[in-house]
Amino acid sequence: MLAGATAIVAYWTDWFTRGTVKVADDPEYITFEESFPLADAYLAACLLLSGHALWRGRPAAVPLGIAGGSAAVFLGLMDLLFDIRRGNLRDSTVEMQTEKAIIAACLTLGPWTMARLWKRRHAFTS
Repeated sequence: MLAGATAIVAYWTDWFTRGTVKVADDPEYITFEESFPLADAYLAACLLLSGHALWRGRPAAVPLGIAGGSAAVFLGLMDLLFDIRRGNLRDSTVEMQTEKAIIAACLTLGPWTMARLWKRRHAFTS
């Protein structure tokens, strides 16, 4: 969970400083992508808080992790649909490969996190 939150911070740090993660520079793309930082901050916070609660054996790890996993799925689907509609998935640039990896991570690790925590929820209750 710490790795996921760290990756989110690294992505947005690059976006707003170097910009090497940007797939395109047209206004539609920039406007769309710059709608994500607050939602990504929410996702990162959920991951960090859930990870901390998990480490401490606290029951709050489950709902926080499920919230984070759900946010990851939602954000991954938003990015995927945008890229499908624009035809971006055909691109093979390094930036687009990074984008595809982010989408894949959101759509696999989000559900995995939710399922894993839900299956282990009884371990956190007394």
